[in-house]
Amino acid sequence: MPTINQLSQLNVLSGADQIPVYSASNGDARKASLTTLLDYFETTFASPEYVTQYASPNVNGFVVNVASTTQSTWLLLTPTTSLATGTIVLPAAASIPDGLEVLVYSSQNIATLTISLNGATAVNGAPVGVYAGASFIVRFDKLSNAWWTVQQATTSYAQGSWTPVLVNGVVVGTVTFTGRWTLIGRQVTVEIFIETAAASQLTFAAGFDWWTGLPAFVEPPNGPNVIANGPRNATFTTSSLLIYNATPGPGLIASLGPGNTTIPGVPGDSKTLFTATYTI
Repeated sequence: MPTINQLSQLNVLSGADQIPVYSASNGDARKASLTTLLDYFETTFASPEYVTQYASPNVNGFVVNVASTTQSTWLLLTPTTSLATGTIVLPAAASIPDGLEVLVYSSQNIATLTISLNGATAVNGAPVGVYAGASFIVRFDKLSNAWWTVQQATTSYAQGSWTPVLVNGVVVGTVTFTGRWTLIGRQVTVEIFIETAAASQLTFAAGFDWWTGLPAFVEPPNGPNVIANGPRNATFTTSSLLIYNATPGPGLIASLGPGNTTIPGVPGDSKTLFTATYTI
């Protein structure tokens, strides 16, 4: 029997060409086609190359299915605007190889992002939302039949202005509210600037005051009161408030925490700035 180096040269391969293999299950040498060998590699090992999938959802509640079951996917989301909700459906767990990855990038904010398991047991460490310019990677582990987050959703820095709308407080005369928010990673700092004109007054109904108007993706997490549209009294407590430049006199807004009964309000011809910092 000739050795391999004595065989005739074959310059063009086809899927039907045969190679020798030792079959552990049969205990002897067998033959297998190149097509069979390729199928084995594709179903057992994830390709190191990423296939790009594009999606441009434009409505809340969108659903995007990750298409590839043989290659890792770079899912490039380019919504037309910031969205409140959306879902990404991962490839069917029964059909994908060990080590498959899905890299998600979003050009816009998606406040609540659901990752559908599609037969897997869990998506460990998956983000609950993404921000403009953020990305994350999940990787499939065949043994645990679960996805694992290998890169968290990140965004370096974002900021913007907002218009606080007072709920339940009493305004007499002219009182203006302006706001600013800053997002660094997952930490949010919110500022509200209150300016009362002469002969004007802002009075708080203790424990029942808040402002709406924050963008959904930087809202505080749910507290004793569900945060629907912006920061509420359950989030802004004495420990989280920093009073700065309250005139005339300090301590005009000591707390907006629930149950507080000592808030006199903001008198006329004054300027007050307070901030709160929290993690989302």
